[in-house]
Amino acid sequence: MGGGPTVGAVTRLLHRRRKAKARLGRHLVLHPGEKQIRGVFTASDMPVVFFDYTTRFEGDTMVNDLRAYGANGFETLYVETWDFTDDTHYVWRLLKKTPDGLQEEMGGTYSKK
Repeated sequence: MGGGPTVGAVTRLLHRRRKAKARLGRHLVLHPGEKQIRGVFTASDMPVVFFDYTTRFEGDTMVNDLRAYGANGFETLYVETWDFTDDTHYVWRLLKKTPDGLQEEMGGTYSKK
């Protein structure tokens, strides 16, 4: 794709995908010094009620460092990647941080209709 997707395009894609799964309250900010997206969002109808995350781009891959909190306040750390393989496809992976390293929780290949 050359240069990677724009922040606006990624934000719209994230919103459409997550909106289908849960009602969200979301706030995103492009940190001017770090050149990363900082965000928080809340969700209902999910085991996680609050996410705190930082997003950065590594070539055509978007990487999110997530802190997920359940209703009990328990924190789980994740790394989420979106590899934009071309203009209509991406590979999504969710990896849980464990004492033994990253463990894949979910993933899939998606295409835009």
